[in-house]
Amino acid sequence: VAAPAPAASASVMDAFDLPAAASSAPPPPPPSELLTAEKGQGLQISGVVVPGAHGAPAYELTFTNRTAAPLDGFQLQFNKNAFALAPASQPRVETVPPGESRRCSLPLALTGQSSGSAATGALQVAVKSPRQNGAVFYFSDQVPLEALLLPDAEQKASDAFAQQWQTSPEQARTVAAPAALGGVEQVVARLRALRWNLVTQQAMAGTPFTAAYFSGKTPGPEGEKTLLVQVVTAPGSPEAKVAVRSSVPGFAEMVFASMQRALA
Repeated sequence: VAAPAPAASASVMDAFDLPAAASSAPPPPPPSELLTAEKGQGLQISGVVVPGAHGAPAYELTFTNRTAAPLDGFQLQFNKNAFALAPASQPRVETVPPGESRRCSLPLALTGQSSGSAATGALQVAVKSPRQNGAVFYFSDQVPLEALLLPDAEQKASDAFAQQWQTSPEQARTVAAPAALGGVEQVVARLRALRWNLVTQQAMAGTPFTAAYFSGKTPGPEGEKTLLVQVVTAPGSPEAKVAVRSSVPGFAEMVFASMQRALA
């Protein structure tokens, strides 16, 4: 998708002052059941990766004990992954009595091993449970892109932005976006709350559509990566056309999934 045709006398890079739309941030993805009690021999784990302090995400975990004895001392280890995520410490969880659950927030660090240059949210985890004769269980998860976005992604409309937009490969998709029924201001507010920086927005000449341009940054083993996104909406439409520009394979799929959650 090419950059939209701007209104008369405007340029794609004509940023202008935009009112801050008042809207609550979209809810984070719900926790997933990561380890069933059956596979964990009575240990059940659910969780979700969320944005954390200082740009690093955190793992919100719930440990449930379906055994007949107390459980504690859990230890987690991550396999190689695209963003080199690793536990910054081991879970600080109180002893979990039989039939009860305990929650913890596990800070993550960017000190793990990289699985390669392609972007993917895939995360493979091993958890050791000392009270279960040192048994080791395995589960897989998907890290949402919004948990990885850095808080300092601001990028003003500039020749550099325009050059990156024109030279980076593009992938586009239409996603369900009920939030777009509230207008472009609702879309902008939701994405800003998820650390997407609004660069500019403009009406597409001769159409009812409005295009909003965002930039975002993610960490990684080879340094920060910048994502450029165009979101096109129209009044009364529960859909949005999302175009992603990035030189990193895999980022587009992560963006599409993130946008669908954000605009639901």
